[in-house]
Amino acid sequence: MLSLLNVANTGAFKHLREAEANKELKKLKREHMKLEKRAQGNYDQLKKISTNYTKVKTQLIETKEENKKLKNEIKELTEYISIILEAYNPEDKETVMLDKLKQLNQFIKGAKNV
Repeated sequence: MLSLLNVANTGAFKHLREAEANKELKKLKREHMKLEKRAQGNYDQLKKISTNYTKVKTQLIETKEENKKLKNEIKELTEYISIILEAYNPEDKETVMLDKLKQLNQFIKGAKNV
């Protein structure tokens, strides 16, 4: 009789341990799912940041190239204006246009310094 009780108790404890193990397993699975969702969210966020970084980097490179072109254009204009100003004769009656060129030259020099 005692051995039957021992077997019954052992079976009950076995079921109790299995129930606790199943409960713990479910808890771990829920935690695992939460972590997977967070990891996916982090991955998506990292992907967005990477895409935005690439766009900004491309824009920066394009801006640098545009600045180089503008600097070259300013340099050419300054050279042309300097050539015209070298031939400038203040005794000419057509000095209005040359005065405007002088102003433009000063403006370009100011723009280069900015």
